[in-house]
Amino acid sequence: MTGVVATLRLGGIVLCGGESRRMGRPKAWLRFGDEYLLQRVVRIVDQVAEPVVIATRPNMKLPALKPACSFVYDRQDHAGPLAGIAAGMTALREECDAVLVSPCDHPFINPEVLLRMVQSLGGHQGVAPERNGMTIPTLAVYRLSTLPLLQEMLRTGERRAQVFAKTCGALRLDHTKLADIDPDLCYLSNLNEPEAYASALNEVSARPAKGISCAL
Repeated sequence: MTGVVATLRLGGIVLCGGESRRMGRPKAWLRFGDEYLLQRVVRIVDQVAEPVVIATRPNMKLPALKPACSFVYDRQDHAGPLAGIAAGMTALREECDAVLVSPCDHPFINPEVLLRMVQSLGGHQGVAPERNGMTIPTLAVYRLSTLPLLQEMLRTGERRAQVFAKTCGALRLDHTKLADIDPDLCYLSNLNEPEAYASALNEVSARPAKGISCAL
């Protein structure tokens, strides 16, 4: 690794605090081959960032993870992903310069895409992919220097991750900058309903025959 990546102390935050209401069962426990969805996402994030923390809710039962993973808990109820990012940043602030954030329901995140995002950080306070004018603020890289801003936003009642990404000055990385790695934008696919999960399983099983780039 060269440039900013070689000198950046990068930690990972996997967001796993949602209630999975539309899915009807905990997303973390969705099965993908010989691992659960949370295990899959943590494994991929761990290829780019270390250490990795899981931002979740107290008393939430989760699949077993490698011992190096630790858990942090939202300090504010119903504050959405921003509370999870803040909890993760707080836990990592002494050992990291920046964090790579990923939701637990993106089965096709790609370590090469994540690395490209980190490499794009440069002098920016963050990097978030953008598609059709919409920023994806929960699959992003943020410097730890943005933590005071995030804490102040939560204190004043702001819950929108889009607002945080914009206010901190995160670079909006157009999807065309990642098309050479993932032309189908599979890394942006998330699982909210049972139909999306079934489709993702079909893509994984069909990969050898169809050469689908979504699956790892």
